[in-house]
Amino acid sequence: MGTCQSQRKVQAWKREIQDHVKEKREDLGEVLNGDRMADAPYMLPFRVTYEKRLLCNRRLSVEEVQKFRDAIQNDYYFQMYYDDLPLWGYIGKKGGDTKEVRYHLFTSLHFEILYNEDQVIEINLSTDPKAMMDITEDKELEAEFTYSAAWNKTDKQFDRRMEKYSRYSFLPQHLEIHWFSIVNSIVTVLLLTGFLATILMRVLKNDFIKYSRNEETMEDQEETGWKYIHGDVFRFPRNKSLFAAVLGSGAQLLTL
Repeated sequence: MGTCQSQRKVQAWKREIQDHVKEKREDLGEVLNGDRMADAPYMLPFRVTYEKRLLCNRRLSVEEVQKFRDAIQNDYYFQMYYDDLPLWGYIGKKGGDTKEVRYHLFTSLHFEILYNEDQVIEINLSTDPKAMMDITEDKELEAEFTYSAAWNKTDKQFDRRMEKYSRYSFLPQHLEIHWFSIVNSIVTVLLLTGFLATILMRVLKNDFIKYSRNEETMEDQEETGWKYIHGDVFRFPRNKSLFAAVLGSGAQLLTL
């Protein structure tokens, strides 16, 4: 399930459906990205069309109804993959007027899959507006979750099947620009840059004045300041080969 909500809520949702799904082992990239993959109970055999198939029957407790309603309120959505093609869908929707908002849970999904010969080209997901359950009130409900699938032939080639994902996104695009934050960040950067430049100019000015004296006077004085350590930037650290091998293999990611 994907949202901007806390990880604890996501874990709670996973515990609710653990009887129907099987967790998949994540690789390092999925763990760092925050993905939590699982095998969904939807069965979509190749080129098999059916109108309605039962996924499960479940009696929703009051607590579960509240969690579903909270998910709809916060625009929770789920993401699935079929033949490495991503698809998204919302859990439900809000309706009614501003005085009385109604919450409806989607209980039926329809998969429309396009194929070319023996290859899956595209998959789309839609919900049945007639198969929605009102979960506005806090009470136990009997829910029947179903799904259907339709296969259609297409002439699109396999190497072009990812084109549509580069043209649009399922998630809403928020175009609001936070000008105050942008201006505040720019002013902060300019102030910090000015302070740093002032300090450096004072330090370097004193050093340049000191080192611009005649050489005879400089020979009797020990080097101090940045001139004293300017050559250390070219000095190799200890065990440089081991250090380079550890960084090159990405061992620093273990600290994450």
